[in-house]
Amino acid sequence: MANDVLDPVEARARRSYEWGRAWFALRHGLLVLPLLGCSVFGCGRPAWAVASGLALFSLVSLLQFIGGAMAKVVVPSVAAGLVPMVLPMLAKVTGHACAGPLCGFFTTSCAVGGALAGAYVGRRLGHGASGATIAAGLALAALTGALGCAAAGLSGVVGMALGLALGATPALLLARRG
Repeated sequence: MANDVLDPVEARARRSYEWGRAWFALRHGLLVLPLLGCSVFGCGRPAWAVASGLALFSLVSLLQFIGGAMAKVVVPSVAAGLVPMVLPMLAKVTGHACAGPLCGFFTTSCAVGGALAGAYVGRRLGHGASGATIAAGLALAALTGALGCAAAGLSGVVGMALGLALGATPALLLARRG
């Protein structure tokens, strides 16, 4: 007959196990701090960078805590998000100057970076992954890319998100079909 109530030793062991998993997940979340630093000092929009960085930290930590397929999606998705993060930062550092509130070059670099990241995430996760896993991967890539596309403002972030969706769609459709 199974006992529905955990004895004190079992309860303490379970609590210790869960705290260990939480600490492990938070340590992985801290790995986004260098990306946040690059965004704060490289984009000129610290409020946006901190908000995006906190969301990215939270999502990375949560997915690592959940474990399994969700944890396996973190590294490739954040790596894919580095493309749209770095392209507008490189454009800014190399001295590209825009006149006016909208900069077509920055927005285009965000959209192209988003499309490349979306294609990578779609190709990498398209076969055999659940819808939730694919959504988590795309969200991670979008949040990582948003750290750099903040340099282009809202138009850059929207361009990156559209590029991400358009880039992922063909690979996801082919994976579902085949």
